[in-house]
Formats: sequence, structure tokens, C-alpha cells
Amino acid sequence: MSHGIAQYMEQYLQSTGGTFTPHRYPNLQHHNFTQSWLLQPAKPNRQLIIFCHGTGNDAFYPFISLFIQLLRQGNNILTFDLDGHGYFSTTHLRPQEFHTCLDRLLDQLSFDITPYQVHMVGHSLGGIPALHSASQPRKRPCTSLTLVTTPLDLTHLKSVPWYELMSLLSPSLWRQLQFYTPYELLPAIGNFKRHTYPVRTECINHALGYVNQVAQILNTQRTLALCKTVKAPVLLCYGKWDCIAPYIHGKQVHQQLTHSQLHLSATGTHFTTLLSPRVEASIQKWIQTWSHT
Repeated sequence: MSHGIAQYMEQYLQSTGGTFTPHRYPNLQHHNFTQSWLLQPAKPNRQLIIFCHGTGNDAFYPFISLFIQLLRQGNNILTFDLDGHGYFSTTHLRPQEFHTCLDRLLDQLSFDITPYQVHMVGHSLGGIPALHSASQPRKRPCTSLTLVTTPLDLTHLKSVPWYELMSLLSPSLWRQLQFYTPYELLPAIGNFKRHTYPVRTECINHALGYVNQVAQILNTQRTLALCKTVKAPVLLCYGKWDCIAPYIHGKQVHQQLTHSQLHLSATGTHFTTLLSPRVEASIQKWIQTWSHT
């Protein structure tokens, strides 16, 4: 994660009377650690929103706009680096363990989440650990779940470069310049910006190895089976022009859930769907709807 983005959030919270608390959680089995951050406004409510970021990103990118809006409403936010991701973490991506990375974090939290109503938000690949955790209500109650452009597999990659390049022309992207510098705003693709948004695998060829390991994590049958066990209300947000997690994936997930709502972003690609003002508003409304005071 860019030091600048971390500093931006820390300065924002300090200027508004909130708190910015980083914490490292060790993985004793692999002798590494996961970095997390707890963001709390000056007058926090009882809602705790846990974010699981997307493929090749980190705990803050590209959430800053949504984070600030949620903090202004009094919500608490817990965000962390997924296994194998993040400038400040040292974990490696292991497909057989990835789906439990949120569960492992929650088992080690330095604060008690019992007083909170827990809402989970998974973006892209981050939807897998969020879904897995939400499927275990007896162990850890989940008030609501939001999945944004979470793919079932990687079979729709043929047109990805063209459509994702179109993202650079999206007004939803450039409105984020109030939070990021132009360089910070550009997504990490291939080896571009991998120092800022590193991915760590145990493969010699990191670029190819990373894609192959993500493909191993995504299992359509397993994901759809998990959906059947989720009792919490689920908001699904997908983009019309997303070739990584096409809208049909959202429909398949929607059909397996007990209580869900499917939102289509008419202009969204895999990168820009989350940045859409309408999608941001839908996420805020969903969390507010299921929050009990």
C-alpha cells in the first residue's frame, strides 16, 4: 500500500477527531504476519464494517471514497491485507488456505467485536473469504454481507485488457482524484506498480504464478454451495462491462442465496464498478438498512 494513502486516511481521521489504529497479527505456522487497520470516527456507532480487498490490491485501495462516507455516518471500519498482498504484510498466497484468511484475523482480534453489528464487504477476490466467514453464523454472526464483482472463475478473461483500459476514461475513476494522486489512482496491472501493491506467491514466476493461484482459489461449485449456507442479507454489485466477474456470475450467486439483492452498474468494468457513486450509495444504504440501533 502506498505510504501516501495510509497517511491520507490517518490525517483525515485525526482532523475529524477519529482514530487510526494499525495492528499486526502473526501467523505462527508460517512465521509471517497480516497488517490490519481499525478506523473509528469521533462519535462511533455500533456498526463494524469489515472490508476484504480485491485482486492485486491492498487494504485501502480503492476504498478511500467509500471509507470516508461510511465514517461520516459514524461507522467503524476494519480493513486488512489479504494473504499474499500488501506493502506492510509478509504473508504469502496459498490457495488451500486463502478462504480462511478473514476467519484467522477475526480469531486474533485485539478488541472485542461482540458489542458490534458486523457487516462484511468483499471486493473481487475478497468476496471469497467474506463469503466463507458469513457462512458460519453460529461461530460469528454477520448482520449483512456485500459482494462487489466477485468472480466464480477466470474463464472470461479474453476481452479483459480492452474493457479495463476503457476504465481510464470513466468519470467514476477520475472523481477519485480528490483522494489519490494520478499515479496512486492507476491500478496495478502485471508488473506495473508491484512495489506499491506487491503480491507474494511461492512461485518462481510471480506474474504467471499469481494468476494461476487465483484461478485455483476460485471454484464455482464451492462458492455456490457456500451461498446456500449464508443466512444474512446479501447485496451483490456487478458491472455490465466486467469481463472478469461478468453479470452472469452475479445472477448465479443471487439464485443460490436466501435473501439477496442484485445491483447492475450499467457502465461498470471490473475496476470501476466499486467506484460508481450509485454503487457506493447502494452499499451505504444496504448497511444502514440492516443496522439496528
